[in-house]
Amino acid sequence: MLQQLETGIALDFVLWVQSFQAVFLDTLAQILDAAGSNLAYVFILPLIYWSINRQMARRLLFVLVVTGLLTVSMKIGFARPRPSTAHPDLVRQMFETASYAFPSGHVAIAAALWVYAALWVRRLWFSVFVALYILLMSWSRIYSGTHYPHDVIMGAIVGTGSAFGVRYGMPGLAHFWTNHVPKPVEIVLIIAIGIGAAFASQGEVTGVAAAGAAIGAALGLTLEESFVQFRTHGTLMKRIARFTLGLILTGLIFFGLMQVLESNKWFNILQYSITILFALGIYPWIAVKLGLADRAEERVEHDSVILQDIT
Repeated sequence: MLQQLETGIALDFVLWVQSFQAVFLDTLAQILDAAGSNLAYVFILPLIYWSINRQMARRLLFVLVVTGLLTVSMKIGFARPRPSTAHPDLVRQMFETASYAFPSGHVAIAAALWVYAALWVRRLWFSVFVALYILLMSWSRIYSGTHYPHDVIMGAIVGTGSAFGVRYGMPGLAHFWTNHVPKPVEIVLIIAIGIGAAFASQGEVTGVAAAGAAIGAALGLTLEESFVQFRTHGTLMKRIARFTLGLILTGLIFFGLMQVLESNKWFNILQYSITILFALGIYPWIAVKLGLADRAEERVEHDSVILQDIT
């Protein structure tokens, strides 16, 4: 069925969208491509975690990992080529990518992040913004020759479903996990899931990032809960300073590791793991020591590293 779409109406739709070419549309597609990259989320989530709301950031991270793993599983399972790959003589290719097309990872991750944020914010204007952003992201993936319309539709379904599933379907699992799974077992399980995802990802960028994020989060959140428990409160200037320094240090680690480590799946997972570990576990301690953040007034013990704030 997908093959019939990709040589018929879906291909016709891609060609129709690409018939409206302009320099400003190319620029917009490039901006959206960058905004939907894994690198963008490496810095968006710390902004929320360090300076806005750490609970929301933890929840968003969980949603993104779940969505990333689902997306990669479907990409590998369906193994559908991209329009520019299947029809290089017809479809203009704007971005180089070697991964499969179905579903769209950019749209899935964007939908997961922003739909979950909309469920948190609960404001009509914000929900409208989220809907428009997802539509724009979907357009950009078709315009760039990266995806067919059914790729972006399924991406939106996967991301939105993950957001709703985590928001409304996790309380029971979180309660069981928190009360019956010891913290050491939890950490081992999460790292094992990350390693398993790495093996299954076949080098898919989204899968590599999700695997690395899961491992780094398990270790980083354990360190933060055990030794720091910082607060995001503070003046606007303190929050800006906290984020700016964290962004600089995190960027140095991420790009420094990119220069030091070889470019392959396992080193890329190590790169994401170390970066997330630093952002979630080590930098909050640095911020407290420098007076850019305060500790919680009463430190409390938690049984769960990841799921405690999901409900």
